[in-house]
Amino acid sequence: MSSFNIFTAPLEGTHLIDASAGTGKTHTISDLVLRLLIEKNVPISSILVVTYTEAATKELREKVRNKILEAHAIFQRGRGETPFYEKLLRDHPNHQHVSRVLREALRGFDEAAVFTIHGFCQRILWEHNLETGTLFDTELVVDERPLLQEIVEDFIRCNLYGASQLFVMYAVRLMQVKMLLGLLQRYGNKPGLKIMPDLFPAAIVEELAAAEQAFTEKYRALRICWHTDRQDIRECLYHPDLNKNKYRPDSVSHWMSAMDGMLVSEGPIVDFFEQFDKFTTAAINAAVKQGGSPPEHSFFRLAQDLSESRKQLVGIYDQYLIFLKKELLAFAGRQLLDRKQTLNLHSFDDLLLYLRNSLLSDSGSQLAAAIRKKYPVAMIDEFQDTDVVQYQIFERIYRNGRDELLMFIGDPKQSIYSFRGADIFTYIMAARHARSHSTLGENWRSSPQLVNAVNTLFSRSQRVVNPFLFQEIEFTEVAPADRADRKELILNGLDPAPLQIWLLERPSGQEKQI
Repeated sequence: MSSFNIFTAPLEGTHLIDASAGTGKTHTISDLVLRLLIEKNVPISSILVVTYTEAATKELREKVRNKILEAHAIFQRGRGETPFYEKLLRDHPNHQHVSRVLREALRGFDEAAVFTIHGFCQRILWEHNLETGTLFDTELVVDERPLLQEIVEDFIRCNLYGASQLFVMYAVRLMQVKMLLGLLQRYGNKPGLKIMPDLFPAAIVEELAAAEQAFTEKYRALRICWHTDRQDIRECLYHPDLNKNKYRPDSVSHWMSAMDGMLVSEGPIVDFFEQFDKFTTAAINAAVKQGGSPPEHSFFRLAQDLSESRKQLVGIYDQYLIFLKKELLAFAGRQLLDRKQTLNLHSFDDLLLYLRNSLLSDSGSQLAAAIRKKYPVAMIDEFQDTDVVQYQIFERIYRNGRDELLMFIGDPKQSIYSFRGADIFTYIMAARHARSHSTLGENWRSSPQLVNAVNTLFSRSQRVVNPFLFQEIEFTEVAPADRADRKELILNGLDPAPLQIWLLERPSGQEKQI
């Protein structure tokens, strides 16, 4: 992978720039805008710059405008203050002409096409509403949660009200509205998402019915035995050959009461009390003193059978719940679209999907050509936060272009952050399809010591195993920028090590949390 050079970077085709944190993405975009204005005579309103938050959009607009303003002053003076401007002045000796071009860009800067991804899609849908089928009076809804909650509640009514009481008692804790709403918010807006495993409901329901019947019969047999022989069972648990550390008399008394509470109901329950297995033959045999004999009673065998039957039933229930969650995503996809069409609403995600689907339709090539004509240049900032829908939009628009420029700029190491909507495989796909792939080679934010420490850590580990797992995501060393204003970090009068690794011990008794 080559280092990015602002003066030799191509101004047509599709290209990808890897830019680690602090390497000057915004600075690079501003420099590219200057070259496009000066060398390609592209109007400022035709240079599309896309980023991912309103705050980033505002900052990017300000920095691009300030860059043009600075360049305009330098070309008027005819004297540069940095190597970048000195070369720009030498390469373009007609300073008056360049000054006029930059002045026109400043005058028309209110029309600069710097948008969020949603703002861009919204503008295209409204400007091309006939091609995209977008209604003029469609309302943009910011929060879909009220609609999603209605859908979740309808789904629960449809799938739990007719189910067996036994399954409902088990599922009610795991099929709560809040939990299912969170599931939809995380995964419901990911078209093309494949959910594993593929489950077949007919086979699950048939197996579930048989398991419920077997479980019910064993529960009733256990209940009859308990109410008939409770006193004998109690005496067995006080058997002298049982280890008293495992079967303490006071504990046995509590377990007996818990079993009374569980078996008071004629109908079975799936949620057993915690010490239920103390009544099984497996637990009793394991607690016999060396050389002793276990107490015998049919209740212990029945408890063993019921415990095993419960494990089988819960396994099937869990499979069925996975199937229902998968069904919920499909149900919500259909219902949400229908309800929003009925109410004439769009969400932010709909803007992307509608434009992507319009570009992939039979008339999509004409729409793509119209967008290319208006925006012959597109630069996508923070590309690591791009998902497959966003990538398909820009790939489809600029796929058949010849003189147009599509530039993706991002940090592939950050594309692992799926919670931000990033998709590492989209970044890999873009890298494969780009005409060139380069990297920004200087870090302007961190201290030289920290930059060197990070280079050392990841370069050495890369020799053994790729720290980012995928060959397409590789670590490229960056150099600390030579800055006169750089200050050393001093803590408590000391110069600390730039990179420190702390190993924290887990408190005893705590299970690993994921």
